[in-house]
Amino acid sequence: MADDPVSDFDAFAVSFAGNLYNLAYLLTGHRQAAEDLTQDALLAIYRHWSRVRAVDRPDAYAKRVLTNCHLGRHRRRRVTEVGGIDLVDVEARGLDHDPIAAFAERDEMWEALSTLSDRQRAVLVLRYYEGMTDREIAATLRWRAASVRSTAARALSRLRTASGLVASPPGTASVDTAARRAADRTSVTESNPRKP
Repeated sequence: MADDPVSDFDAFAVSFAGNLYNLAYLLTGHRQAAEDLTQDALLAIYRHWSRVRAVDRPDAYAKRVLTNCHLGRHRRRRVTEVGGIDLVDVEARGLDHDPIAAFAERDEMWEALSTLSDRQRAVLVLRYYEGMTDREIAATLRWRAASVRSTAARALSRLRTASGLVASPPGTASVDTAARRAADRTSVTESNPRKP
């Protein structure tokens, strides 16, 4: 990186602000809140830029800062917005796709996600959007890996009961089998499996 810390930070912010905004949007569910959260995170990073630029992966550090800003903001005050959900179409859609059905599906998912606590939502976003393992999430949030797994299990269970969006096959444990397969990279194994 450059010798000038200000231009160095500017280059980092320009290249990484979009990624931070996307993560912030998934954490908050609202464009304006995501913009505010991204600004707060970039300000916090700028304040400590001399330390941040010295770490191996400033992008990972920035994600940690953003996630902690989100969780800290909601510890201080809980804001509930009433009204429509501001949706961003994050996927490229084909011509044969039904936009009305897609809108209804996204609306239902956003409503279900809004029932989760900030901690639960953060864990699911980091796991399924960022593709982090439980160990990486634990390091980002400074939690134990077991806390990440239990928080994810409670979040998926809540989504399952709140909306029916995450279906459980008959006779399965509390965490959806499909979600567990998607999160297999977490390499969770039981040393003492229960006997039937």
